[in-house]
Amino acid sequence: MTKTTQELAREWDDKIKAGREGEGLTPVKGVIKANADSIYSMRFTREEIALLRSSAAARGIKLSEFIREAVMDAARHEGSVEPTIVRRVQEQVKELAETVRRL
Repeated sequence: MTKTTQELAREWDDKIKAGREGEGLTPVKGVIKANADSIYSMRFTREEIALLRSSAAARGIKLSEFIREAVMDAARHEGSVEPTIVRRVQEQVKELAETVRRL
């Protein structure tokens, strides 16, 4: 049976009153980055996230880093295609250099 929001709120209030709000929780160690100003949640279709993941993997970076770089690049160079072209050329040069190393 699924509990209603009101039922969950009552249970939580009762736990707080009894001093048991931390009961059953697992402590974790975390680090808060000093310059982390905000976290933004976004939705992607399955196709979009698959494309983003494969693009990030091709560059050898994490998905979050790929998205951050793409967004910041677009923001810095709004209306310009040059950064995209330069990045594609850089990626092709990197691939060619890896191919030459394997020879």
